[in-house]
Amino acid sequence: MEKYSHSIHYQQAQELVHEAYLRSTEGRYEESITMLRIAKNDFHNLGAYDAMLNSHILLAKDFFNIGDLKTAFQLVNEYESLCTRHQVNPDLTKLFPMLGLLYRHRQDFKKAKNYFREAYLLALKQYDYATAAYCLNLYADLSLADEQFHETLAATDLAIECSKRCPVSLPVDLCSAKNIKIRAYLAQGALANAKTIFESINGRDFYHSATKQLAITYNLYSMYYEQLKEYEQAFRMQKQAVRLVRESHMKDYEFAANLLEHQLQLAKKLAQPTKILATYEEYVSTLQALLDYNANEEFARATATQQMAEIKQQAERDYLTGVYNRRYLEEVAEQWAQQAVNSNKTITVAVFDIDKFKRINDTYGHLAGDATIQALAKKCSQNVIAETTLVARYGGDEFVVVFQRRTPDEAVEQAQILFQQLCGLQVTYQDIVIDISISMGVAHTTDTATSFKHIFEQADNALYASKENGRGRLTVAT
Repeated sequence: MEKYSHSIHYQQAQELVHEAYLRSTEGRYEESITMLRIAKNDFHNLGAYDAMLNSHILLAKDFFNIGDLKTAFQLVNEYESLCTRHQVNPDLTKLFPMLGLLYRHRQDFKKAKNYFREAYLLALKQYDYATAAYCLNLYADLSLADEQFHETLAATDLAIECSKRCPVSLPVDLCSAKNIKIRAYLAQGALANAKTIFESINGRDFYHSATKQLAITYNLYSMYYEQLKEYEQAFRMQKQAVRLVRESHMKDYEFAANLLEHQLQLAKKLAQPTKILATYEEYVSTLQALLDYNANEEFARATATQQMAEIKQQAERDYLTGVYNRRYLEEVAEQWAQQAVNSNKTITVAVFDIDKFKRINDTYGHLAGDATIQALAKKCSQNVIAETTLVARYGGDEFVVVFQRRTPDEAVEQAQILFQQLCGLQVTYQDIVIDISISMGVAHTTDTATSFKHIFEQADNALYASKENGRGRLTVAT
């Protein structure tokens, strides 16, 4: 634990974050945001950058929950660069859901679901049931959009189970899971099943703690009665949903406008001019508020596009070296492997690490070790063809290079050239010259190794053989 953890101010700031977390789980996002801002500033002043960045990413989540997407996305955009600046490893359990939301916003649903799934699995390993429930609901919501009803219901059941296991109450996530489940049943016309879930939701439990979700519940009630052709009751429920949004002073004007649009459709079905006119006026007023909020819509869209490109790059890159990270490597290299198999071609994987890297850290310090890793990554990137070669940091001082569109002999020749260039590398750190030696293992696609995982395992075994045979050498798997 860092030395500042014993200070009174640090403990007070931690208590404030915990209180903010409790408020957020209850849907009291504005209060949580105020607390997190104070705590983030306190942590910054104390030099407690890991805690500061934890507050930072929690703020992004709360801003998203109140519908302030611009601020939420800006905070996410800043997060990994701040982690790099302050030499803090990103908290992937908190970052992945936000990246998933960003990809969902740009309608890249496949990537969004992957991020939600990975975040759920990470959270479950850490017994973080609150994050697990949150991510399962996000995953279920996208599954429902794809009309994957079985997958949707399975995810919501898991979310409800995680909500119950969490040591603190999770009214927002519990209500959200039930709402998604109702939507799935309504989409299938299973009104009896939907009614059963409705009856399990007690509005008094959620009015102060999950107002937006309760508004969604009333909206779903409206859709339920609409399917029964009970339009008067449907209109009353929709009006109740709009009232909840108004009373909570949400900034989610798009959500409010969608509710009012549905209310207007119901008013027209009722053919009651007074209701039509009143709803229409409120709808126009809300649309104007939405336009005012996004004052310069074209500029906002251009900025968001630029930020998304930056965030995408940050999500794919290793924070220390700038080369691709393990997650991106495994995703793209597997695609290359499958493409090679389908076209009767091969890919080649080279795995290497720095010989006796621990000695560099122990002798010169971890910052010298970081400088060595950065220099190795830079040299490697400069000496490959980017269009046909993928360079990634696998972890620690281990790197992976994947070659495509080359015969095995050509790829081995390229690997040998790269090996010689890296073995002759010298790194200067604070007037200290560090000589680098590496060991490398190389493997190709074979009849029994057609996936990246299997090819990587063979290359890694070849790397181990290089180590066993004296280090500073390249071994090709046979």
